[in-house]
Amino acid sequence: MNKLQRIFGFLRFSFLCLIYKGFLKSQGRNYTQVGEILFHAGSQLEIGELNILSQNFDIEVKGNLSIGSRNYFNKKLKIVCFEKIVIGDDCIIADSVHFYDHDHQYSDLNQLINKQGYVTKPIKVGNNVWIGAKACILKGVTIGDGAIIGASAVVTKDVPANAMVAGNPAHIIRIRDNDEKN
Repeated sequence: MNKLQRIFGFLRFSFLCLIYKGFLKSQGRNYTQVGEILFHAGSQLEIGELNILSQNFDIEVKGNLSIGSRNYFNKKLKIVCFEKIVIGDDCIIADSVHFYDHDHQYSDLNQLINKQGYVTKPIKVGNNVWIGAKACILKGVTIGDGAIIGASAVVTKDVPANAMVAGNPAHIIRIRDNDEKN
């Protein structure tokens, strides 16, 4: 990101803070390109500092979304938070990654699915996590510090610290350690 992009990104984020004053709390400078944030009554987005949100992001908040500091979110990020999503510090989120902390209810066969409401469970992403392109993080998942999520992975279960996961559904490929070479 060059100097001019940083200046416009900072101004754009500052403008968002003014527009969404009651919903958006920032702890410092953040940078954003063009994207959309939708807040529902009673929702809250807390964000640290020095985060970068690239173009075409789409964030919907009905619950509480908390983003740490120094994270990079590539283009086409989608976050839909109905209950709670927490993203730690120093994470790299590749393009087209999706986060959903909810599913539709569907247990009543006598009622339309779209009338049955939602089931929600919080998502927690640790620090220093890398999530590959087009990965999908689903409700109730905790991703440990230092984990790596492969491209197009569908994460339905917890990921331990320093684990590398891939696939649909995501499964552990190996655990990272200090002795490995890239």
